[in-house]
Amino acid sequence: MMAHRFPIEFVRALAWRTPEAPAATNGTDVWSYSRLLSEVDAMAAALQDMAGTTRPRVAVCGNNTLDHATTVLAVHASGGVLIPINARSSDAEVAAQIGRVEPHLIFTEKKTAHLFETCTEPLIAGAPFPEARTTAAELRRAFAGQTPTWPDVSPDDVNGIKFTGGTSGTPKAVEQSFRCVVTLIRTMIDVFGFDAGDRHLCVAPISHGAGTFMVPILATGGVNHLVEDPKPAHVLDLLERGAGTTTFLPPTLIYAIMDAAGGRRPDFAGLRHLIYGAAPMPPEKVIEARRFFKGKLEAVYGQTEMPVVMSVLTADDMADDANIASAGRITPDCTVEIMDPDGVVLPPNAVGEIVGKGDLMMNGYYRMPEETAMTIVDGWLHTGDIGYIDDRGFLFIKDRLRDVIISGGFNVYPIEVEDALVQHPSVRECVVFSAPDDKWGERVEAALEIYPHHPATEDEIIAFAKTLIGSVKAPKRVHISQSLPRSPVGKVVRTEARAWALSRGEAEA
Repeated sequence: MMAHRFPIEFVRALAWRTPEAPAATNGTDVWSYSRLLSEVDAMAAALQDMAGTTRPRVAVCGNNTLDHATTVLAVHASGGVLIPINARSSDAEVAAQIGRVEPHLIFTEKKTAHLFETCTEPLIAGAPFPEARTTAAELRRAFAGQTPTWPDVSPDDVNGIKFTGGTSGTPKAVEQSFRCVVTLIRTMIDVFGFDAGDRHLCVAPISHGAGTFMVPILATGGVNHLVEDPKPAHVLDLLERGAGTTTFLPPTLIYAIMDAAGGRRPDFAGLRHLIYGAAPMPPEKVIEARRFFKGKLEAVYGQTEMPVVMSVLTADDMADDANIASAGRITPDCTVEIMDPDGVVLPPNAVGEIVGKGDLMMNGYYRMPEETAMTIVDGWLHTGDIGYIDDRGFLFIKDRLRDVIISGGFNVYPIEVEDALVQHPSVRECVVFSAPDDKWGERVEAALEIYPHHPATEDEIIAFAKTLIGSVKAPKRVHISQSLPRSPVGKVVRTEARAWALSRGEAEA
């Protein structure tokens, strides 16, 4: 593979080599590489014209459609700045994000147009709606046959501004360079071995996790199948019918797909990679999911600041029971170490903060120099995650640094307690947190999302936890809910769950 410096170069290379091969589909329409690139170039020229600059800053928000995917690739083709906005965000969140990053243009669709009611930037629509200045299809027709003007940019210039999926505070705007994104593409190809036979089911929003796999699939001659309806039963049907060899899913959707099977054990004969990330999965759930998906489960670990593939746990590595709780091995283009509070790199098996450096690292936080300086210290990105690397080179994540509970002088890692709680048959998902305590300083509490068909009492769940992790680590109180608060990307929001649980406790006191 040539030494491409910009993401769009991967797509151009395949369009030259295999112009008539299928590149993208929505399940009905199929676009070849030649058709896709011509649509992308026309859209890129249109974006530059509308923005009045060869470096347009374009916010994109919508469902997984050909219009959305084409616009994302068009921003790459223009040499501009991609600003993904999650379609599940609230109106207030979107208004705040747009106000911070000030895009020239916004691409959205009828279903998500309400998010931009207070924005003054020109709106480009997928399907038409009254507030939109034009549609993506109209722009591509108007600029058909045209190509964008490539701006004077270097690999270290900003290619994307992406908001963290923060579950414990205000999301930050992360600047990712062209170099960062190209490193991500290369690493995915190297680690997963994508090839022309791959069919990528884009189920999760292409504004986030699934979108990072689009160009690696195109770079190797595969097809992106855009799934607009991510209902678990529909995704299960697609996987059973062999519509995809590869897909990226958050744990919550994996659980929902397993539930949708109703106890059946589907074949999944064509599946090669079922990759999960965005949130941790407890070991018991990993074992269950690995069995259900016929050993094709794989895991990625990263942050928006060092995206997706700091480490990868492949299906082969996951087959070893010693690795079930691991985040996998460090990928070739990353340097990852474990560091103590004084900045000393620790030996194998010692627990400390996970730090990383390399071409995958962000440039910094947009217009937040102090936060950037606190996060990148002496060239190392401080992840805020606690973990260790064993003597075989496998990374294990213990918890978030800020989430560690100190109760009676003992360090309690919430993730360890969460792993115990989800082994109870009633517990679907949970978050563990600290509550102030006059005797212990902090005590362990938990908010639980339970299966409606399998109720349990608080006392039963606490007693169960004590049998697994002892009385010091077991929660002193649990708060049961049918549904925990979630972020736009589907993660349980720890701060909101904690606030709900503590307010519930105060009301009952």
